[in-house]
Amino acid sequence: GMFDAKHILFVPCGRSKLDYVPSGVGAGDYLLDDYTTNLREWEQAGGTPIKVFNGCNGKRNAFWEHSVKTRADWEENYQMLLNVLK
Repeated sequence: GMFDAKHILFVPCGRSKLDYVPSGVGAGDYLLDDYTTNLREWEQAGGTPIKVFNGCNGKRNAFWEHSVKTRADWEENYQMLLNVLK
């Protein structure tokens, strides 16, 4: 399935997320991240960025097509993720 260990990568802070996808990033690859630079890089490589708003970021660029909020209701975030991952 999509959510097994083979399909989820945890990348150290400060490292390029692209370097951790052995087959390269494509349309079916998603990145949840709070750092805009990482998300833009991912998007340029062909993947789908999902902005994580954590209360201390997003003040200059608050609109993202796909986003979750750490202070939102978990069901709202879950539903958004289901819609994006279709």
